[in-house]
Amino acid sequence: MDRADAELQYKMATSLDKLLRPIEADLRYKMFLNQLEIQRIDAVATQNAKLADAIARARERIIVLEKK
Repeated sequence: MDRADAELQYKMATSLDKLLRPIEADLRYKMFLNQLEIQRIDAVATQNAKLADAIARARERIIVLEKK
């Protein structure tokens, strides 16, 4: 899911809202918010994965350095 998909959902929701189609607008607003949440979770997971590798390497270096 990319940012463009979320923006499209929002634009569709506002259009449906203006067309007085509240049920469909509600669904699109919810899809927009869900896509943003998915993007946030993915960003956090990606960052944590990068940190996990750094943490493991730091621990390895500490062991090596303490043995010297």
